[in-house]
Amino acid sequence: MMNDKYNAYCQGDETEPKTRLGSTTNDYIFNGKIKTFNDLDAYDWYMSKVAENANTYKDAEDPLDFHKANLRLLTFPPVKSVANRIGSQAQTVLATLNLNTLQTGLDGSKQLPDTINSCLNWYRVDPSTFSTIFPSKLTEDMNTLNTLVTSFGTEDGVVEFAKARALLADKDHRENVNKLTNKSIERILTVPDVAIMGRNGSDKLSLSNANYCVRGLLETMISSNIAAGMNPLDAEAVAKNKVANSFYNYDGVAIPKAFIRNIQSTNQANVCAGFLGAKRKEVAKNGNVEDTIVMYVPGTNQIRISHKNSEDIYLADIGKFTIDANKYLASLPEAQRITLEDVYGHLEDKATDDLGGIYD
Repeated sequence: MMNDKYNAYCQGDETEPKTRLGSTTNDYIFNGKIKTFNDLDAYDWYMSKVAENANTYKDAEDPLDFHKANLRLLTFPPVKSVANRIGSQAQTVLATLNLNTLQTGLDGSKQLPDTINSCLNWYRVDPSTFSTIFPSKLTEDMNTLNTLVTSFGTEDGVVEFAKARALLADKDHRENVNKLTNKSIERILTVPDVAIMGRNGSDKLSLSNANYCVRGLLETMISSNIAAGMNPLDAEAVAKNKVANSFYNYDGVAIPKAFIRNIQSTNQANVCAGFLGAKRKEVAKNGNVEDTIVMYVPGTNQIRISHKNSEDIYLADIGKFTIDANKYLASLPEAQRITLEDVYGHLEDKATDDLGGIYD
């Protein structure tokens, strides 16, 4: 019964065909009488659909497909109570989130608690939809946690999150910190000394719209530093240094170092730059790489390649991007693969035309 309603809802039908009852209501017919799904019914149905989705998407190349399907479930009005329950649970867990509350995976790595991990993935899938389902405070927290975990990795990101949460608990202190932080952000145009991906040396990164992930992290770090008692100028300097150490500069675009950490190579930066260059050449119109634009999208944790003033032609989250970069590396002739992975080398030193790099 609930499945029929949900299918009608997904198809945009106002009523469920069999009973003609509204597709977004909690009503159903049993023995000729109209009954109402209660919160327990909704929860049981939701959990059964999550299990179904887990089986459907267990072999999906994009791990976010599973989370997309579950987020869609939570937009279904009859399970609003389930969303409320999850949101309340998440806020309770976030209130005490620290290194000691992290879980340990089968591989020994530290992982976020299940509820927070689910919320973070839903936020990455679609921040806008997430914000319509859950409270604004949870959306803000997911934005901050996503920025920190994406930039620093799970453990260090959680440490920074807990630090900011504790320091900003006092209302008056928080308002003053926000005022000073906004003034700092207004006068900062670039972050200096960001390592150039696949090349020797570093360069500044602009806080333009293309790099709003850098701006977001910088704002979070400055706020945390000021809250801890630093004067704004020192807070800016420390934050800039930490932010600079968390990103690569790829053709003027900020890419978090944590985004490429699972590429199976001794020189992940070179492989990433080589793969991006090869992919841009592959999809470029008339072979003109400069006609393509690379962006990192922090809200969904994805790399996007598009033609200028056109639609996306390549979009990948960290899972798909890692798989594609590893496939690219494996496809290279052995001599080129060895050259590319040289831990002491950079693409500017190599036969980049053969490797597909952007730095020709």
